[in-house]
Amino acid sequence: MEKGRNLSDRVEQVVPLEERLGVSLSAIGAYVRTDADGRAISVAGEIRPQRGTRLEQDLEVVVTVYDEKRRVIGTGSHKVYRKTFWTFETFGLDLFGIPRDTEVARIRVFPKGT
Repeated sequence: MEKGRNLSDRVEQVVPLEERLGVSLSAIGAYVRTDADGRAISVAGEIRPQRGTRLEQDLEVVVTVYDEKRRVIGTGSHKVYRKTFWTFETFGLDLFGIPRDTEVARIRVFPKGT
């Protein structure tokens, strides 16, 4: 397997959604790797409440990957449950099946209320 290439500079956050849901996403890293089965993108980071130590509701952290023509080429989500959340939580997603011949132009990471 090829060593992961850092794509963290292509990560975009949707701050108005973070503010609306009362959370902050931070420490986000993104890497692409290629092996005999294709390409995968790994994205990881932290979610924290903007105030206090608890979430107001269950959330999903959504990752959407776009090509240079602004087409979606991969998506995934990680659920975060209010009941088990305390102070912060890390999230990580592996998105498989990213076309080998397509340049990853943007990786959007945002919270979504459930």
